[in-house]
Amino acid sequence: MVAHPPWSISFIDLANVLAFCTVLNKTLPAWERVLQRGVKLDVLTYQYTHPLLAIINDPDTLLGRILMKALPRSTTEDNAIRIERILREEFALFLQQTDSHTQERFRILTQLAAPVDVIQRIHELCFFPGVIFLWCMAVMQLTEHVRTCNHALRKQLDALDHHLRVVSSFFTSQHARLLSVDMACMRQGLQEVDARCDTIDDWRRKCLGIDKTVTRDTRAIVDDVRLPFPYTPISIDPQKQVIWSHIFFELVNVLHPYCSGPKRHSLAKRPSRRPPIPDQTFQHASRLMHLAYPALWPNDDYTLVKARYHSFT
Repeated sequence: MVAHPPWSISFIDLANVLAFCTVLNKTLPAWERVLQRGVKLDVLTYQYTHPLLAIINDPDTLLGRILMKALPRSTTEDNAIRIERILREEFALFLQQTDSHTQERFRILTQLAAPVDVIQRIHELCFFPGVIFLWCMAVMQLTEHVRTCNHALRKQLDALDHHLRVVSSFFTSQHARLLSVDMACMRQGLQEVDARCDTIDDWRRKCLGIDKTVTRDTRAIVDDVRLPFPYTPISIDPQKQVIWSHIFFELVNVLHPYCSGPKRHSLAKRPSRRPPIPDQTFQHASRLMHLAYPALWPNDDYTLVKARYHSFT
């Protein structure tokens, strides 16, 4: 495989931060302690996940297939490794598509006459946005839903703790102590889940650069009780998101040596200046992404790619 620079996106990067599975994974220390104490988390898990049921039951969508495979929690396999395998399975399906857009994408790549590992990396860069945007939008709404559930449950635990103190004289000290420990474990579990949700937000803002207004819109949906009955996807203008700068920066650099016009070797003749990149490079980058995801990159306008590339440099 082609070597990736440190700022590039990889399958394992995405696997490590497809965070909804991580939030619910049994390897979370506090959740493991809760399970060891015999506390049943099935009800809480259902409260977290049932907004996703309509998506999970739609195997014709990328997000539905990923969630269907990823939601079952595993205690024997590392979560990131499992999700990476799921992503690679979906990537194989992405390459096997036979629609007219896929056929045109393959024709463009064939004409490049690039090595196999370069073509593979171009396919990967075209595949990643579909995972990033669909997963990120759903997960952001679900993390807000999880926070809402956790806040309500904390209030209930506080009320229960208050009532137990009032009626503690009717229970043996052993029973009261066990229940108190169980509730403390539950609180630790909820805190750990909230911390994971915060990590998701940080990754979304700092690494993906997804629009900051999305969180506000998400909270409005939760407050308006439109989530989870039914799941209401929020809308953004995907073409304006900063993540494209990261993706197109690498995609243009990978395409550049195989497009007509000035090549990288011209640096030897122009040591004081960056070599000009032919417009064909930006045209191919825009066209390839539009063919992969017309809804995410609807305007096949190479000048947008060009502007993002130069702003990133």
